[in-house]
Amino acid sequence: MRLGGHQPDYLPYGGFFARMLMVDTFVIVDHVQFEKKSFQSRNRVAGPAGETLLSVPVRTHGRFTQAIVDVEISEPNGRWRTKHWRTLQQCYRSSPGFTRHAPYFEQLYRTPWHRLVDLNLAIIDYLCRCFGITTPRVRSGGLGLTGRGTTMLVQMCQVCGADEYVSGPGGLSYVNDALLESAGVRSYYARHGRVPYRRNGRPFVADLSAVDLLFHADVNAGAILRASVAGPPVPRRELAEVGP
Repeated sequence: MRLGGHQPDYLPYGGFFARMLMVDTFVIVDHVQFEKKSFQSRNRVAGPAGETLLSVPVRTHGRFTQAIVDVEISEPNGRWRTKHWRTLQQCYRSSPGFTRHAPYFEQLYRTPWHRLVDLNLAIIDYLCRCFGITTPRVRSGGLGLTGRGTTMLVQMCQVCGADEYVSGPGGLSYVNDALLESAGVRSYYARHGRVPYRRNGRPFVADLSAVDLLFHADVNAGAILRASVAGPPVPRRELAEVGP
């Protein structure tokens, strides 16, 4: 069984969802330490005026080691919700998929969210449905994991019954392949390409939030996402041979 996982980002980019298509089960890693100023609480969208970084205000003062699952939104009823929704409108109201998906996001930003993880998972769940992704998802907080780094990945695979683990591009800098393989888990790396799509006459911008793909491609978004999977995952040693 092939396993993958990642922290629950805010408005994740396409590669987050593409990796779900490469595995049998995907772990939402929400028990690890929250990283301030990371994609866990912010992401990029783009419209006629260019790129905009949308950030969710969270409580971090005196909470330097808090887990993602414990992160509180500092202004549940704050103006950031209005700002984010207006930005999406400004960027995508003339896009083919806006009318179809606007009601969901309008309601999303009317809701007073108290925990960041709940907001992020609501978005992830909706985008998975829109992209037609049915890969089972489990949350790491309920798996009883105690290790860090690759040791955590070994435990994750053992608990889930996986004999293969697929890391994303970031895993190249920290995953210990030998440690995984000594535990009977084959270590692989995802290959995610960038498939350009029409953006209302504007230039293609790689690695924006996946809502950019959703609003512009609408019903074709899932097919474009699948086309971005550049072949099956490969061992580290083969990455240079097969390309990105």
